[in-house]
Amino acid sequence: MKIKFLIQSEENFILPLDYKYHLCKQIYKYVDLKFNKLSEGWNNSNVHDSIDLISLSQIYNLKDCENGYKFYKSYFFVSSPNNQLIATIALKLANSSLFDGKIKILEPKPLNYPSFEKEVIFIADSIYIQSRNEKKERIYYCVENGEKDKSFQNKKNNKYWHIKHDNKKCSEIMERMIFRKADQFKIKIDSNLKISFDTSFKRAKIKNITIKNNIKGVVSVCPVIISCDENTMKFVYDCGVGSTTTMGLGSIQ
Repeated sequence: MKIKFLIQSEENFILPLDYKYHLCKQIYKYVDLKFNKLSEGWNNSNVHDSIDLISLSQIYNLKDCENGYKFYKSYFFVSSPNNQLIATIALKLANSSLFDGKIKILEPKPLNYPSFEKEVIFIADSIYIQSRNEKKERIYYCVENGEKDKSFQNKKNNKYWHIKHDNKKCSEIMERMIFRKADQFKIKIDSNLKISFDTSFKRAKIKNITIKNNIKGVVSVCPVIISCDENTMKFVYDCGVGSTTTMGLGSIQ
């Protein structure tokens, strides 16, 4: 389920560069985090354990300014395969405000699923991909050639653990994340699921972002191609793709 939140900003309010982190934090301020055994298959005892199963989009139509962004009226999306959770967020946020009253929630609008074909090209928010092993330890890749190389793990100047859209590992990692989320929800999805960046898109690029305070990251700005059955397509549509989907990254439209 996906909700579109219409919002309005106070005049002269500057949205900080790391607003996505603060937006995520403030949304959860309005939500009772003690969800236990939600009716649609929540596999953990509380929302914190599965927070990345929620997809929060960026705020759209922002104008760059010194030290942040400005807007007057805009919108953002929140989605999850768990309808009960999203309905609760919508109820709590209706007629409320964010950023110490500087941004007013005008209206939450539930959205219907679009018609899905067997293969769909989605426009995506900036996608952040990081790789971890089964122990949740970061896997590092050599900056020079994009290949995994253990020798770089402890050399900060010669490694990165975020992966760009031109890395051949991207599809494997994005698909694995969706299967893990499906397992967490106890939902069976299409075993033939395929997710890849649209390599024919000529304006694909990477950009540096501020995730939280002084924590930086590198994201890919590129459409994604998803191939699977309709139910799985809905699941991916609600979850978003890549890492840190709860903080305004990887939301797909």
